[in-house]
Amino acid sequence: MGKDNIGSQVASGALWMFAERIGAQLISFVVSTAIARFTAPEHYGTIALINVFITFANLFVVSGFGSALIQKKDAGSVDFSSVFYTNLVFSIAIYAVLFLSAPLIAKVYNSPEVVLIIRILGFRIILASVNTIQHAYVSKTMQFRKFFWSTIIGTLISGVVGFALAFYGYGVWALVAQYMTNTLIDTIVLFITTKWRPTLEFSWTRVKELVSYAWKLLVSELINTTYIEVRALVIGLKYSSADLAYYNRGQSLPKLVSDNINSAMQSVLFPAMSKKQDDIEAFKTMAKRSIQVAGYTIMPMVLGLGLVAEPLIRLLLTETWISCVPYLQLFCLFYCLKPAQSAGLQVIRASGRSDIYLKQEIIKKLVGFVAILASIPFGPLAICAVSVIVHIFETLLTSFATKRILGYPVIEQFKDIFIGFIPLFCMSAVVILIGFLPIGDFAMICLQASMGAMVYLGVSVVTKNDAFAYSLTVARGFLKK
Repeated sequence: MGKDNIGSQVASGALWMFAERIGAQLISFVVSTAIARFTAPEHYGTIALINVFITFANLFVVSGFGSALIQKKDAGSVDFSSVFYTNLVFSIAIYAVLFLSAPLIAKVYNSPEVVLIIRILGFRIILASVNTIQHAYVSKTMQFRKFFWSTIIGTLISGVVGFALAFYGYGVWALVAQYMTNTLIDTIVLFITTKWRPTLEFSWTRVKELVSYAWKLLVSELINTTYIEVRALVIGLKYSSADLAYYNRGQSLPKLVSDNINSAMQSVLFPAMSKKQDDIEAFKTMAKRSIQVAGYTIMPMVLGLGLVAEPLIRLLLTETWISCVPYLQLFCLFYCLKPAQSAGLQVIRASGRSDIYLKQEIIKKLVGFVAILASIPFGPLAICAVSVIVHIFETLLTSFATKRILGYPVIEQFKDIFIGFIPLFCMSAVVILIGFLPIGDFAMICLQASMGAMVYLGVSVVTKNDAFAYSLTVARGFLKK
């Protein structure tokens, strides 16, 4: 497969994944916003707390093996089927542990109502054991259009279910129903649209081969998720469920923007890089383009979101949620550097160096845990602020690993991530000046968004920004297809 062909697949796949992510997340965002308007921050915080435990349990099923199947060059039917059966048995065991632990979790947080919710949402772990292998197969074969249809159909139907229940006053149960329906339909649609089916084959030898790569990724993800979720656990336990709700809600908006673009690109880049792991020049070109395009597209959206945070929160969630504004603005800074770190991590994974991946996670999270412990006495906002500082350190550490593997200098990486600095500076100045106008929230947001976009794109054209030109070429080629 030539460079042009793989480049075309990456570009097309990234656009399909972006369409899938942005469509799904916009629908989910509308539904969750509607639920937030119908429920108090305390109730929303309860669901956020439960999702911490579901996320931890889910990691044992979705992390490691899926990536190992994608990274292994000659992974075949026996590999996929063996991992499927291993995952299924393991997921049932994990769900049983979570099911039995639900009363203890409820007792620790003094919330008896969460027992049934944990037991229902926990069933998603078993569904994930199937869904993970389906996703690995689609990624391995680069059939990203199937992701689009399965996710959009699942999200639409689950969105209708969630919104209907929220409208009729079911509160947190509307969100429970949305999550469960989404996962179930996504799994069913992928089962119908993909050719892969588990066969009556099992090889413990193949599983052990994959484990040697997968266990390091699993441990890395456990460390990373523990670091991310421990902040929510500490806030929920040390402070209040309302504080946790403000924290999570402040994170959700910039995360929505950043992760939709970033995860789309990284989902496509990992299998593409794995195919080219022996061609260092092609490997480096993919990483470089990923950082440039993701930085150029994500930074204006995320920073722009931070600049319009206050009127946006009032408009979407009412004055009740205004306390989440400083959290949102801090998380906007956090997600600015996400593309550089994510691209670097894909380089490490695709090169087969899961040992470097694990070592880096241990170092990053040791520093992170110390920082969190130091910030606890100063309140939940301090915990959030410290996470931004730690994220800068993590990005630098990942950049050094990328330099080691690809010969891609750290300075060059940061030049690429800030490739749109001049348009970004001009856009920010215009948005800030408009913020002083005495107009309503809706008119303010519309004016800031439209003028900010016009200035950003206009300055990009005038300065002949390379990332803008490349993105435009890719988009035109996609639309012609």
